[in-house]
Amino acid sequence: MPLWTSAQTQIYTKMIKNLRAFQIAYIPPTDIKGARISIKDLRHNKRKIIAYDYAVNTKETAINYLQSAGIPILYSFETEKFYFLLSDNFEKTI
Repeated sequence: MPLWTSAQTQIYTKMIKNLRAFQIAYIPPTDIKGARISIKDLRHNKRKIIAYDYAVNTKETAINYLQSAGIPILYSFETEKFYFLLSDNFEKTI
């Protein structure tokens, strides 16, 4: 038996806010290049590689970059391999 009626589900669905996700990954240094960070915009399937900021960690480096680009970060979560940053800004590109 469903917990909600169809009408209740429709109302609840309209209340859920859409967010834009960015996948963040650390790229270790090579013989030629220093450590870098990959920021992938999962909505637009675009990727930006930025220099690693040794003063802060991977997640903070990505947050600083995105916020300086005018993309506010509202939430984050992580998996074993990636950080994910969430924003309600859909206009600005990386």
